[in-house]
Amino acid sequence: MIPTSDDLLNETEAAALLHLEPRTLRLWRQSRGLPHFKPTRKVVLYRRSDLLGWLDQHRVATLKGGVQ
Repeated sequence: MIPTSDDLLNETEAAALLHLEPRTLRLWRQSRGLPHFKPTRKVVLYRRSDLLGWLDQHRVATLKGGVQ
């Protein structure tokens, strides 16, 4: 399914949403399977709900009472 334009973010917007550098998103796409959509060779888009869901699936517990 092709995402609708209202829930697509470009790399800069996705990085801002996650409080990351765009370079980190590129690394995570390659090494951690960060979900993305590539309509052309040079354009990478992210669905907001996919990013937030991916983050939930990749939570780790912390020593100070974080996620279990």
